[in-house]
Amino acid sequence: MQSTFKWRALIGLVIVFLSLVMNWQWLWGVLFIFWVIPDLMSGYTHFMEPVERKANPFIYWTIILTWIGLSIYMIAAHFYPEYVYGDQYAQYNTQAAGEYEFQADPYQNSNDSSLSYVATKVGEGKMENTSNSLTSSNPNAPKEKLDFKTYNSPAFNLIGISTITTNENNQATKDLKGLWNYFYSEDLSVVIPNILDEKIFVAYTDYDKPAEGYFKVTIGYKTKNLDYVYDGLTGIHVPSTQFAVFQPTGDPSKSLPATWTKILASDIQTAQTVDIEVYSDFDKDLMPKKGELWVAQKTNGKVKHIEGKEKGDPPASTSATSPPKAPQPLNYKEISASAFNVVGISMETTYNNDQYLGDMTALWEAFYKEDISSAIRGIQDEKVYVVYSDFDKPKKGSFKVTMGFKTKSTKNLYKGLTGVNIPKTKFAAFFIPSKPETQVPAMWEKIYRSNLKKADNFDVEVYDLDKKTYEPTKAQILVGIK
Repeated sequence: MQSTFKWRALIGLVIVFLSLVMNWQWLWGVLFIFWVIPDLMSGYTHFMEPVERKANPFIYWTIILTWIGLSIYMIAAHFYPEYVYGDQYAQYNTQAAGEYEFQADPYQNSNDSSLSYVATKVGEGKMENTSNSLTSSNPNAPKEKLDFKTYNSPAFNLIGISTITTNENNQATKDLKGLWNYFYSEDLSVVIPNILDEKIFVAYTDYDKPAEGYFKVTIGYKTKNLDYVYDGLTGIHVPSTQFAVFQPTGDPSKSLPATWTKILASDIQTAQTVDIEVYSDFDKDLMPKKGELWVAQKTNGKVKHIEGKEKGDPPASTSATSPPKAPQPLNYKEISASAFNVVGISMETTYNNDQYLGDMTALWEAFYKEDISSAIRGIQDEKVYVVYSDFDKPKKGSFKVTMGFKTKSTKNLYKGLTGVNIPKTKFAAFFIPSKPETQVPAMWEKIYRSNLKKADNFDVEVYDLDKKTYEPTKAQILVGIK
């Protein structure tokens, strides 16, 4: 029997091994094309079983078009992700601090571009516009307009997480991706005292330190002071500075890169001391709708850093029972809830010495251990309700917690169960779309540090459970307000 060399099979194996070793998903798209071409020529394909084009045209073409579609998708997803993933890709680029910020020295001037811009006449702490323009010596350069405002910023403080990085070998992109991922996975606002607002600040400092080409990046919040900078955090004091403030419109993940590109090619004079991105107006997924670029032009003093050394719990001014003087704004929806009932297991606890933390853990364990739903009549839905009531009873700092289900009535209860009647109440409703195990406590910290006028009558947590694991998947916090 004469043997023939199976070159197509060999190429297919090479493609499979390459895609696995190099993590090149687009090669699977190439492999699908190799599968489709012979099938189109022969009129036969094989998917679980042989399929002939003449005998089963519908199934045959469905299989062929599926392979072609998968091929196009996997190749396009690698080379053109912005078209495949759309807004999701743009949001990822914002979180991961995309490459646009680190492709060139942000302070490199160019005499080859033509540029006009708006300069300003400044008052302390506010922006005022006057018109001015600069053009380059190159008459053939495309003319574009770069608008900004000059802002004489008073000194301020930032606390957050930081890293030292460099543009070499695209290291800044990798480091910033990790920094943003950590920032979004951990709610740092819980451990940063005296936050002044909910804007996210990204500060670029320490240029050419510790060596040429290096700089420091800090992501965090604006704070009242740097009195408490905890271990793992960095505090920055930014002195009074004259900033060129760029306020592009539209999605920051698209408008900020475009603005950076213009800045990189401009003749704008910079101090090379501190540059800042400011993100604000967040949607329900905590993604910013607005972004600003602050480029330092003149700094009165030096930028100072404080590395976190404090250990232990935050100071009393940020505890749950004592909000700070500088409250945080909150995003919530006011609702007027009709009267309802909750039946479940309950306990009395107190904030003193953080006793409630251990008590709540024990209550959740008892709730999961005992299937109390079988002993409760008239359950109205499958959500779990946690009701906080009887504040400062029987003594200051104590309160009652009831964990159970919403019911039609609180009558004829089995022994060991407690019923709570919540009358018609005005609530501030906070929605937690994911990770309630960490985001609910974080949101409570923000609520306690805010100026929200609590009624201290009833507060309720409502949890949606996974139908298979019974673990909470999302939650809502209802805070009784005056």
